[in-house]
Amino acid sequence: MSKEIKYIQQQRDRRIGKDRSVPGAPPRNVTVEATSPTTINVSWLPPPVERSNGAIVYYKVFFVEVGRSDSEATVTTLNSTSIVLDELKRWTEYKIWVLAGTSVGDGPRSYPYTVRTHEDAPQSGTGYRGGNDVDIGVRLRTCRSAFSSFGRSKLPEESLLRCLYLILDSLSV
Repeated sequence: MSKEIKYIQQQRDRRIGKDRSVPGAPPRNVTVEATSPTTINVSWLPPPVERSNGAIVYYKVFFVEVGRSDSEATVTTLNSTSIVLDELKRWTEYKIWVLAGTSVGDGPRSYPYTVRTHEDAPQSGTGYRGGNDVDIGVRLRTCRSAFSSFGRSKLPEESLLRCLYLILDSLSV
């Protein structure tokens, strides 16, 4: 059989689907980003076209808390290239990976990425009015930092005296 005839047969086989298989590569450029104490955004690009081995018809996103077995992962199947994982645990590290699939089945999984959800920001405290003209207030920013202020609102020059302190965790100074 000549090379030209073999090439024509290969092209015909591809058109009718004889050359379909699972993807030969995982999704590319996977990005994971914690956006709140309970959500993580995950996005990716499809596998390279030359390694798709047919049309990509679905993606699977796997996520599991770090330290747990991969077999305990939650799996979400979708046909888009991004997802927001929500209702997660606060300040928890997760391992996340993605795979693409054709009508034949699952391709290889991506490299596993780890990301930690944000910590909760505590509720702001209310101010305390000490005496007739002194304001004392504390506003919490996170579990590790807070703004505090005090001031006199009635000075002869009608100016305002304010002191602002940023209290930081000793590890972050």
